[in-house]
Amino acid sequence: MMCEFDYQGMPCKTFPGLDQRKESKLMWFVKTVALPYSYLNILLKGWAPWRQIPRRISQIGKPNTP
Repeated sequence: MMCEFDYQGMPCKTFPGLDQRKESKLMWFVKTVALPYSYLNILLKGWAPWRQIPRRISQIGKPNTP
């Protein structure tokens, strides 16, 4: 079971349309396969695509230089 809480300690929905109070195969897959894979193979290696966004925005309108 995966839960997310707001600042008042009340549970909030992370995935709309999915009852998170009940166990599901999707949540089991995310917890046992997807999260460990992304942590070990993406986050620990330092790959973060969202870091490139501010750099791209700051280059708008500037000429491309090699």
